[in-house]
Amino acid sequence: MKSLVLALLVCALVGTAMSCDKFQKYMEMFCKYPGESNMCLTSNALSYKASCCASKGGCNSREFPKDKVCCFTQACLDRCYPGKGHRMGTVY
Repeated sequence: MKSLVLALLVCALVGTAMSCDKFQKYMEMFCKYPGESNMCLTSNALSYKASCCASKGGCNSREFPKDKVCCFTQACLDRCYPGKGHRMGTVY
């Protein structure tokens, strides 16, 4: 019985970790300017991670809150990539 409970707990933890991996994957996919290695995120981007990780199986790419996690303004581009001269409209 203890083995079963332990196995279920491990499965739940692995599932949660995989869901959180999806959040990181989507941030990498949607929140980077082409050719850059760093993401450009809003100041409260990680506050949305818990809700994505809590979803059964994690959030999918359509449910990922891009507009709340990724920073899509010129001010953000200037903050994230200072001196690079990136302009909105050529980013996403």
